[in-house]
Amino acid sequence: EVDKNTGVFKGEGDDYAWSDAVGWISFNCANHSNCLINYKVVAAQAPVETGYLNSTTFDTGAPLGAQMNSVIWRGFSPGGSEVYFQFATSDDQNGPWNDVAFVGPDGTANTSYGPVAPNTAYKLDYTLHNDIRYFRYRIRMYSSPWGTQTPRVDDVVMNWSP
Repeated sequence: EVDKNTGVFKGEGDDYAWSDAVGWISFNCANHSNCLINYKVVAAQAPVETGYLNSTTFDTGAPLGAQMNSVIWRGFSPGGSEVYFQFATSDDQNGPWNDVAFVGPDGTANTSYGPVAPNTAYKLDYTLHNDIRYFRYRIRMYSSPWGTQTPRVDDVVMNWSP
């Protein structure tokens, strides 16, 4: 059994755990010769993406374009969970709004802004999101390791200037 909060393997009875690769593993010094202290095995696991949400298209109303400044979100991010953003911007209300259009701070779909803490303004890259009229955002949510905690996004506030 793995403690989902710490990642420490715990065995039943005499502190044994089963491994498909090597069979039973003991974590108890009494079961080994030349053992000085009990030991433990810790499993590491990274946060897991639990989902993403693409917004509808927003019109800044600035015919000559606007500058995207920052994003703030409201909600809850329990320990170990994380929230990231990507943005797609265009001068055409029809986009493109495909997966490649959503970018992070390096201008590619391979990165995201964040992790972004709730109720905290997160500055966007001015060179990537300048002189645009329409935009969409993508929220990427990641659960804590072992999937025990998941963030909740209630509201997103975008700051832009014409």
